[in-house]
Formats: sequence, structure tokens, C-alpha cells
Amino acid sequence: MVRRRLADGRYQIGAEVYRVSRKPDRYDRIAEVAGPVLDRLCRRLEWPSDLAVPAGDHMVIRETSRPLSPFVLNHDQIGHRINWLLTAQGRAYLEERELQSLLDLLRRSGNPENELAFQSEKLKRVLGQLRK
Repeated sequence: MVRRRLADGRYQIGAEVYRVSRKPDRYDRIAEVAGPVLDRLCRRLEWPSDLAVPAGDHMVIRETSRPLSPFVLNHDQIGHRINWLLTAQGRAYLEERELQSLLDLLRRSGNPENELAFQSEKLKRVLGQLRK
């Protein structure tokens, strides 16, 4: 019924309650299940981890273990927007089958941070290095 977020320790109504009271967000349950996993991983490695999900022309952090880690360099919180092409998280998520439609979306966004979407050869090199 209720879960406690790792990111800030706040309590939040569980995904099952939301399912009854509002249109469900497909990522509510994923964030709820990911919390304990991120917690255990951070306790074992001490390194923080985020659960980020697609949100159109960007990704959004839905859960994070950053507050539990002694190594946090920045304090991005739940709801923080992540650029697809400029971040390791965004690049790691990209899959060949959805890459073209995502690039089309980024090109139409007008966001100057998405400039790499217009540089096909450079983007191909960057993603090739990542996959390697």
C-alpha cells in the first residue's frame, strides 16, 4: 500500500493503490520494485544507481540510491530530466530498433542539447564505442 523512496526517504502511495485511484503510470510498479534492489546494490558496492525511464525526448529518474552512497557527486533527484545523447544513462538505453524514431523526436525538439542527433557519423562513433 505504501512504499518509502530511497532518494529522499519520503513515503509514497504504492502502485496498487494508484491503480485504483488514477490512471496507472506504467513505471510506478517498476520504481516500487527497483527500490529494494538499488538499496541492496548500493550497500554492497557503495556506488549509487538510478532507475531512469523514457519520457519522450528525455529520460526521468524514477528511483535512486544516491543519498545512500558516500560517492555522490551531484544530487539529482526523482523527476530529474536526463538527456538521451549527452548522458551515459541515455546512451546505454538506446537500442537500434527504436533509435531512428527517437532521433526523429530529438531533431524536432528544438533543444540545443540534442545537436548530436543531427551528426550521424559522430553519433555512430559514440554509440559504437559504448557498445564495444
